[in-house]
Amino acid sequence: MSKEKQKKKLSVGARLTIIICAIGIGVCVGIGISMVGSGSDTGETQAGPDQVAQLSTEPLLDNEFATVTFEKAFTASGIDGVFYLQMKMENKTDREVWVYLDSASVDGAMVTPMSGVPTVIKPGKYSTNPFILPGNLDDANEVSFKMVYTDNETSEEIFRSEEITVNLK
Repeated sequence: MSKEKQKKKLSVGARLTIIICAIGIGVCVGIGISMVGSGSDTGETQAGPDQVAQLSTEPLLDNEFATVTFEKAFTASGIDGVFYLQMKMENKTDREVWVYLDSASVDGAMVTPMSGVPTVIKPGKYSTNPFILPGNLDDANEVSFKMVYTDNETSEEIFRSEEITVNLK
C-alpha cells in the first residue's frame, strides 16, 4: 500500500473519531442539562413529576458582595439518595468568585454538599448552578448552611455568611 493511500485512511479514521466524540459529548451535555431542571429569569419554575418547585422572591442573603435567592429544591429521575438545591447567586464584587456551601445540614444532620461543577461567577453576573445534598427530599424539612464567596484566582475568602436556613415544606 502506498504512503499516499495510508495517509487518506488515517485522515478518514481521524475524521470519524472526531465525529463520534462530538456526538458523544453532545449527548452527555444534553443528559446533564435535562437532569438539572429548568428555571427562567422571569421568576417562574417548571416542576416536573420529580421536582418540588418552591420559588421565593425574598433574598436569603443580600449584602455588598452578593444577593442570593432560593429558587427550588428538586430530585432527578434515576438518581436516588440526593436532592438538588438551586439558588440564584449574584456576584456584586469586581472579582471572579467561586461559591460554595459550608457547615451544611439537613434537618440538623451535618452533610457534605456537592456540586457537579464548581460554581464560578464573573463580576456582575449570576449563577443558578444547583448544589447536591445527600438525603431524601420528601423527608427533608429544612436545609441550613453558610454561603462562602472566595476569589477564584487567589482563593482568598471574600465573605462567609451567617447561617442561612431554607424551609423546604
